[in-house]
Amino acid sequence: MAAESTIEYMSLSFLAKQFAKDQIIIRAVKKEHVQALKRYIISGMETKQAFLPMLVANKSVDGKLQMIDGSTRVYAIHSLYNSLKTQSSHYEENQTKLAVYLENSSIGIQVFQGLSESECDQLYIDFNTRGKKVALSKLIEYDSRNLDNQITNRLIETNEMLRQAGIETEKRAIIRPTNKKFLSLSQLRQVVKIFMKGDQFASIKVSDKESLLMEEEYTELLNNWFYELFKWQTPKEAGNYHITMLASFPVISSIAYFVNDGMVNETFEKRMNQMVNRMQQLSQIDWSTSSHVWESFNGAYRNGIELYFLKNEPATIKQILKWLEKAAFKGVM
Repeated sequence: MAAESTIEYMSLSFLAKQFAKDQIIIRAVKKEHVQALKRYIISGMETKQAFLPMLVANKSVDGKLQMIDGSTRVYAIHSLYNSLKTQSSHYEENQTKLAVYLENSSIGIQVFQGLSESECDQLYIDFNTRGKKVALSKLIEYDSRNLDNQITNRLIETNEMLRQAGIETEKRAIIRPTNKKFLSLSQLRQVVKIFMKGDQFASIKVSDKESLLMEEEYTELLNNWFYELFKWQTPKEAGNYHITMLASFPVISSIAYFVNDGMVNETFEKRMNQMVNRMQQLSQIDWSTSSHVWESFNGAYRNGIELYFLKNEPATIKQILKWLEKAAFKGVM
């Protein structure tokens, strides 16, 4: 398919009006994605740091724009614009700021002409999977064949604390202590897999079923786990290896194994309750990197850095897991 396109720009308010007039047709969107994007826009509005990627659309023969990529952005902008009409005077100052922002901010649209529905679908695939420089996060977002990818993407889009902590989407590995993002995308996906399947560290192995809970249940379970985790360290500090060992992936994965041990076959309600209980049992642990307890696990000091780095290997994770079990037992005595 040899498709040509042009670039157009619309103010956000005009975009919302066009959508209200049915001049813009969008694909199905998820409510939680829309809400997360609205929060992002509002928070970034004050600091002028809200970035909205270019939309991609096909212009049909009747002049309407059919969204190929960006339906969630369109719906979130429309929803914010509509809120200007419904909010009470109590929010007048914020509403004025929002109105000014929507009127003065623009978004680019890459517009194709007269494509068929199948060509639009194929173009969406081309944009998201065949480019040479497609971000790893976008590949995970598109590859809906794997439930762990879907859950990983939903966590990034909907968990504000996780976004504050930072997810490294451009690099597969995080080099500490320089990189202060909490997790890499591949590490987040590993955590998701632990919650879904467990592995050799779990005392009870998962059944042969492909997945035991619904996508929404896994997502809620993980969101609540991160909520409990960030009680111990603020999201903005969670990836700072100078401050906390929660910036060490062997520690994070060990905690994930601990809260899921023997639970992967249980109901959502039982898993949620047990997860919260187990996290509370660990709340008394000193997670600071200055604690000498970490020297009892496999690892080493690096030249020129007064920080102890744990080895990211099964033997180390097993060591930490046993230690967590003992610490939890003391915590409930």
